[in-house]
Amino acid sequence: MKCLHVPKVNLSAFQKGVYYMCIKGFNTLPNWIADLVQNEMKYLGKLKSVLMMEESFYSVIDFLDYCGTL
Repeated sequence: MKCLHVPKVNLSAFQKGVYYMCIKGFNTLPNWIADLVQNEMKYLGKLKSVLMMEESFYSVIDFLDYCGTL
């Protein structure tokens, strides 16, 4: 399910931007969360519960490290 295309841009300003990081973040989500994207309410509810209640992420790097270990 996770198949969003990451643009091939070498500008560091673009790579640190919101658009690029959102794609990268979505592609690193565990499959059991990314598969819920078809149902928006379930997806948002589960995503919020994982990001806010189960784990505390203080940066995007912490989140990407957490998803990489799953």
